[in-house]
Amino acid sequence: MADPVWLLVMFDLPVLEKEQRRAANAYRKLLLNKGFSRAQLSVYCRYMINATATLPVLEFLKTTVPDEGYVRIVQLSDRQ
Repeated sequence: MADPVWLLVMFDLPVLEKEQRRAANAYRKLLLNKGFSRAQLSVYCRYMINATATLPVLEFLKTTVPDEGYVRIVQLSDRQ
């Protein structure tokens, strides 16, 4: 059986202008709606049953990255 996997999404989005704050908040809400839990303001995590189950979530996240700022996605197994 494959090992369970944690997905960590860490991001640094600009929030200087009102529209940028809206985009950052929308991204946070999107992560919560996709089953992620907030660890910190810009760090979200989700426990997945195995690495194969992460594939559709990763593809979705790749298509929803905001235009500005940085987003990093890390996969970790419990063994790591």
